[in-house]
Amino acid sequence: MIYAGELKKAMVIIHNGEMYIVADAVHYKPTKGGGLMRTKLRSISKDTLLDYTFSTSEKLETADMTWRRMQYLYADGDEHVFMDNENFEQYHINKEVIGESLKWLIPNMNIDIALSDNVPIMFNLPAHIVQEVIHTEPGIKGDTVSGSTKPAEIESGVTIQVPLFIKVKDKIRVDTRDASYIERVKE
Repeated sequence: MIYAGELKKAMVIIHNGEMYIVADAVHYKPTKGGGLMRTKLRSISKDTLLDYTFSTSEKLETADMTWRRMQYLYADGDEHVFMDNENFEQYHINKEVIGESLKWLIPNMNIDIALSDNVPIMFNLPAHIVQEVIHTEPGIKGDTVSGSTKPAEIESGVTIQVPLFIKVKDKIRVDTRDASYIERVKE
């Protein structure tokens, strides 16, 4: 149990018998009365967003979570199969639960997944990933303008802007938070 005043983004709480991920939490002090905590809660089971205001002194139940390292195996329709790296148990997870992380997934990629009552509830995609360029136009000889970029498609299917010297089969490091090129990776 925690006080609502202690809520932080990405915490998982149980409210009205349902599990929610705190998407946003802002402390608010009205001119009269005690403090309030304005929150945006994402329902884990329904994938809906709820605006809710708690009194900072209100007690809330937190969900028990364990983080597990899992390997992405393959897509099976709307579900994606992950394998726990420790006990080799497989989890079939719906694409709605995975959310935006889905566009970066490639087979054999390791991801940290939070489980609550053995049900996957959160994904923690690495901030930087290394993937191979599968399609890009060749750079033009002599085109050395500093800062020039071109589009390149990487293994996961995402198209990002890369420097002109990048070619097909190059491995590059990409920032998953803003889909930006970081560097070419030497093998």
